[in-house]
Amino acid sequence: MNADATQPATTKQRRAIRILTIAMGVLLLAVLVMLVTGVMASSAPMIIAGSSGCAAIATAWTTGVLAIRQRASK
Repeated sequence: MNADATQPATTKQRRAIRILTIAMGVLLLAVLVMLVTGVMASSAPMIIAGSSGCAAIATAWTTGVLAIRQRASK
């Protein structure tokens, strides 16, 4: 069975994705606080780190969701 976006997620998948989303949301909030602080302080390194952190968290979340769907489908 392939992990396809058209297939509905199982209960275990939904639970794992929910936990992953909450954890990534907390990390994203911390990075966004750093980004806003950098903008307010006109600190280029903090702005760059905050932007990179947001992108990394989004990538990690997407990878995690795809891994959960793929693993559960085997």
